[in-house]
Amino acid sequence: MSRAADRITALTKLGLSLALALLGGLAACSHDSYLVLTLKSSGMPLASVTSISVAVASASGQPMVTRTFTVGGSSGLSIDATTGKTLSVSFTPDRSGIINVKVTVATLIATVCATGSTSATIKQGAVTNASVTLSATTCAAADAGAPDGSSTFSGCDPAVVGSCPAPQTCYVDCANEMGRCVPGGTKGAGETCASNNDCAPGTQCFDFGCATTTRACLRFCNGDDACGTLTNSAGASTCRDPVFCPAMTTYKTCSFACDPRGAATTGCPAGLECFLFMDTASGQDTPSCGCPAATRIGIDGSACARSADCAPGFLCDLMAGGQFCRKLCKMSAPADCGAGQTCQMLTNNPTFGVCISGLP
Repeated sequence: MSRAADRITALTKLGLSLALALLGGLAACSHDSYLVLTLKSSGMPLASVTSISVAVASASGQPMVTRTFTVGGSSGLSIDATTGKTLSVSFTPDRSGIINVKVTVATLIATVCATGSTSATIKQGAVTNASVTLSATTCAAADAGAPDGSSTFSGCDPAVVGSCPAPQTCYVDCANEMGRCVPGGTKGAGETCASNNDCAPGTQCFDFGCATTTRACLRFCNGDDACGTLTNSAGASTCRDPVFCPAMTTYKTCSFACDPRGAATTGCPAGLECFLFMDTASGQDTPSCGCPAATRIGIDGSACARSADCAPGFLCDLMAGGQFCRKLCKMSAPADCGAGQTCQMLTNNPTFGVCISGLP
């Protein structure tokens, strides 16, 4: 099974032209590639839309994420067949290639939904436009009107201890849409693997889709308590990462507790580095492990156009003077920065910041 290192951020325009504003000198990440989706109905307008969900997967089914947006206002939003509404999705840190996009909307009437899908080619550092035609459908009862519908397969449950007889482990078989018991191994969460047979019960071997093949055992979970032993000094591991086949399933894996500072390898499996990604639940930039890139060479003060221009431990920082690679620091560790520098908090993360010179 494959596993994307990406997270996606989405800023809903929805005819309101919302934009991300920098707040009071706070630092901000520089995102790379954008997909602008135009949503239209297939016939009559979709009235009173209360939420929109966007699920993204690679052309090969590589799992990415689902992001759900709540539409403000008491009467919701209307999506017609002519003008439609737009949704901007940003990818970070590095993403290019063909992706599959599924959009689902829910209305004030909890039994009415609409779905549509498309494919698009994401170009690193560029803006891609695509359209999705939404056709009305009936929401599944289990979804209770929520637009991020998911499925549970028959067979064993990978997150339940004893779901398979020892020493077997349960893995999510996407091809056959079932939970399957196979001989397990001894490698735990975060350790590199060649196949599911290497991973201990409760974990599965996921491919991160890097240029150099990188696979690691990830732990399945039903709640944050299952991820407690993976928490370390770098941060807390939580049960937040959904598994896609390529549609979203109900299965989740524990997130990585890693440190994006310095060499950015603390808390990551071999071959991966720690970056700040957008958390799909909180909207905050949170550390997680992703693929390294040969373009990551910029150090403090180097001009950058995207996050992939900066070396591990640095962030492409957008401020009034332009975009430059800045050293990452922890707000609780001012010594991370050199003499004459201050750790300036990031817009979307209260824990980390970037080292800025000449600030009080």
